[in-house]
This record gives sequence, C-alpha cells and structure tokens, in this order.
Amino acid sequence: MVADLIRNNSILAAVVGFLALFWLWQGVVIATEYFLRWKRYRQASKFARKRGKPLLVVGRPGTPLRIYGCGDACIDLDQRVLIDCPNGGLVADIREIPFADGHFGAVFCSHIMEFLPEIAEAEKAMKEMQRVGDRVFLCHTLGPNLVWGWFGPTMRIWVSLKNGDPVFRKRPW
Repeated sequence: MVADLIRNNSILAAVVGFLALFWLWQGVVIATEYFLRWKRYRQASKFARKRGKPLLVVGRPGTPLRIYGCGDACIDLDQRVLIDCPNGGLVADIREIPFADGHFGAVFCSHIMEFLPEIAEAEKAMKEMQRVGDRVFLCHTLGPNLVWGWFGPTMRIWVSLKNGDPVFRKRPW
C-alpha cells in the first residue's frame, strides 16, 4: 500500500528519495567520525608508548560502540568515568587537569571541546592539555554532521583543525 502510494505520487517519491539520501549521507559522516576516533586513539597510544610515558584520555569512552579505551588515565566530569575506567578513571575538569607538566606522552580528547560554554574556556582547556602532554590528539564533530553538530542542543562551540591546530568558533544559536 505505501509502495503504491509512493509509485503514484512523484512529489512523495522525491521527498522519500531525498530523505533516504540525506540519512545515508549522515550515516557516512557519523561513520567517518567513529573511524577518526579509532584512528586518532591508536595514534595517540603509539605516540605515548614511543615517548615512554602514559596516555591521558579526556572524555570517558562510555559510548555503546566504545571505539577507544581509557588509556593509562581518563578524566571526565561525569562520575561514570569511575565505572567505565576502574583502573585509571578520575573525575576532573579539562580546564584544570590534576597532573604535572609533561606527565603524559599524549593526550587524546574526543568530542569534549564542543560542549564548553565559551571559546575562552576551550582555549584554556587546550593549553591545559598541552601543559600535561607532549602532544594532543583532538577529535571533534565534523561540520557536515547535521545530526549532532547542528541539532545537538548542548553543543556551544564549533571545533575544526587548520594545519593541525584547533580553531574554535562560537555557535550562532
């Protein structure tokens, strides 16, 4: 019955086709973000090992897919970090990381900066990660991700990378 309705109505068919392509495209964008998380976590882990130092993960890996691990230490404001990472979870703020300068070989930060309230806070957090780690591996929401990037009500900042350096912009709404 629905198939007959779509077949007999070219406008409805066009709308259904557009929506199907839109969700396919968004699926590819989201899959790309998950791949980049996996890849950057592996790069950060390898970098820290080469330095002979521990890896700090910023943002608990508590997603259903859990593509990255806890590293040697993992900080998050969410108490669940203690459950997700029982051997290295710590409730802490990214803007005041409770470790000494240069303690970590690498810092892996996944999709945290977007949720900070102001650009100044994101810049402070970036400096703090650079203070405790030799190198920062940053994952962020990709621009074409309309599902999370455009309609995510708690996201405050657009994050992008230009020549490997983070660029922060305030969301217009």
